[in-house]
Amino acid sequence: MKFKKTFFAAACLAILPLSLTTPHYATASESVQRALASLAPSVRFVQSAGKWRGPNGQIGTHRVVLLANPDETQSLYIQWVPLNKGGQSAAPYALEIDEISKLNQEIIGVSAQVGVRGELSVYLEAEPTDDPNAPYGYELFLKDRKTYSFGGASN
Repeated sequence: MKFKKTFFAAACLAILPLSLTTPHYATASESVQRALASLAPSVRFVQSAGKWRGPNGQIGTHRVVLLANPDETQSLYIQWVPLNKGGQSAAPYALEIDEISKLNQEIIGVSAQVGVRGELSVYLEAEPTDDPNAPYGYELFLKDRKTYSFGGASN
């Protein structure tokens, strides 16, 4: 009988840490739910697109954000989100790609990647139209925070 009591006590002590960590998972899940709920309905697409390194040694990640505007156009922003030493994100620098709001096509897909030299390439898939001359997609190439080229997809 002593063995059963000892075993039961040991089992309870082994399970206790698991029960103490359950609220952590619930809290993490709740914070994710709050973050998702706080996203504006205008957010159509967000992608983290790799790391960048600034001239002063600062590092961060690129973020590509596609938004739907009230006038039924879209806006595309490229953000450079710096990371602090603790790994926390600071306020990002953002560049709006003005050409997107002037398109007569809806962007329905976004794919971004960073090259070996840190340049950002973004491919935008466009919704097909009745116009046979309309591009099926667009390409955006960023060299830095101010220099980019934008145009119809080449392939």
